[in-house]
Amino acid sequence: MKTFKSKYTNTCTTCGKRIEIGEMIAFVSSKQIYHFNCQPGIENLYNETDEDGYMFVDLETGGLDPKNCAIVQIAAIATDKNFLIHDSWSRLIRPGQFQTIGERSIEIHGLTRERLKNEEYEAVVLPEFLSFCRLFPNHRFAGYNCPFDLKFLEAAYDRNHLDGNAYLLPAHDLLTRARAKLAKADLPNHQLSTIAEHFGFSASAAHDALADLYLTVQIARNTERVAA
Repeated sequence: MKTFKSKYTNTCTTCGKRIEIGEMIAFVSSKQIYHFNCQPGIENLYNETDEDGYMFVDLETGGLDPKNCAIVQIAAIATDKNFLIHDSWSRLIRPGQFQTIGERSIEIHGLTRERLKNEEYEAVVLPEFLSFCRLFPNHRFAGYNCPFDLKFLEAAYDRNHLDGNAYLLPAHDLLTRARAKLAKADLPNHQLSTIAEHFGFSASAAHDALADLYLTVQIARNTERVAA
């Protein structure tokens, strides 16, 4: 599978919606083309490539708009196929002048402009993140609610003129898989903390990208681990 910006209009094999020129796409063949972050319905592609493991990624952001809201933290954990951890990486990011951090987001993660003023901008941190990912070639992007993180990363790559093709897609999304596996469970929602508590893990009240990833990996390790 290859990922790049589409040079032609097309139709996404998963959602059936139009793919515009310039959109990031995941390309398998002329008959299998997907939006960059289109996950449901394509799990059969996991075996198209014999991946070596998973690259779990999580972001803390300044809001919900990938184009205008800042990425204030990126964290990544590389695991093998059984979700055993090989290495981890995390960086805080100083927001750009015109990037926003909403009050609601600050209430969640506590990362203000004042606290981040001595950190590097994303133009420095993003290449470091991609370099970490490239230490583990043939690892599949993974996480909890991957489309959210992929949209923010795609926007950040675009404004910094970076090639983000450093991991395999489609993503291994624990949220999508949890919704399917726990459809009959009596749960109030499918938030990471709720799923963690369902499986007997305690979740910290304060959001931290790396801490959330350790929790995500723990859930994956105890619910999806394959036989060695």
